[in-house]
Amino acid sequence: GIFASNFFVAIMQASIFFIFLIVNGTYLPINIADAVIALLLIESALVLIGMMLALLFEKRETAILGTVTTLIILLILSGILIPVEKMSGYAYLLGRFSPIAMIMEISRKVMLFNLSLNSVMGEVVYLSAFSVAMFFVVWFINRIRMRF
Repeated sequence: GIFASNFFVAIMQASIFFIFLIVNGTYLPINIADAVIALLLIESALVLIGMMLALLFEKRETAILGTVTTLIILLILSGILIPVEKMSGYAYLLGRFSPIAMIMEISRKVMLFNLSLNSVMGEVVYLSAFSVAMFFVVWFINRIRMRF
């Protein structure tokens, strides 16, 4: 229920973005089918991360603080701020397998360079497995919270 409503809101936001681009006459040199599939996968992963963080904390203020902290850590490890190749040890390993890094790779190749999903199949499989795992983590946390 909660996932579906959050996912619906994310889909509506993406739809408004695409409609805005089309109305303004912006040319989109992308394969729409691959872009939509990639967008659905990316949005499901991000919605599930947000749901997990919201369920982990009791109070709203703590949840917001935990979410911001987690996102900063994920941004640092994703290679957006610091190249993953320059990281050492565990930071390099975490950066290579960060969901944000996978999201950036998929969106860069599919929506920016107009490559097919086959070119990022490893990232797609990883992000799909991550989303399934996050779904079960959210389900498990929700079940525990219902009992107490």
